[in-house]
Amino acid sequence: MNVVADVVAMTTDPDDPEYLRQLRRPADVKQDVRQMEDRQRVQLVLKSKAFRSELERLVDERIKSGEPCPPSLIALQQQITGLNLAQSRLKHGALIMQGALTMS
Repeated sequence: MNVVADVVAMTTDPDDPEYLRQLRRPADVKQDVRQMEDRQRVQLVLKSKAFRSELERLVDERIKSGEPCPPSLIALQQQITGLNLAQSRLKHGALIMQGALTMS
């Protein structure tokens, strides 16, 4: 007997509209939604200042210690830096456009 399945069955309201909608959703759509949610979580991690700081610290430690730094780690750092620069430029551009609109 699967205890988790029993608990889910006991706590799920069979008349809940969200539950019914999920039941009717095709498997490929469910997989797409899951992948979209996964991508959003990855984006949050990649955009976090804490992750970027930790990655920069790791790369700097490797370089200072004289150990060879894997190219994949350096490439990841460059991609994250590029991603953050592009986002800040977009935000900055949006603020400039917003300022121009409010001034006219």
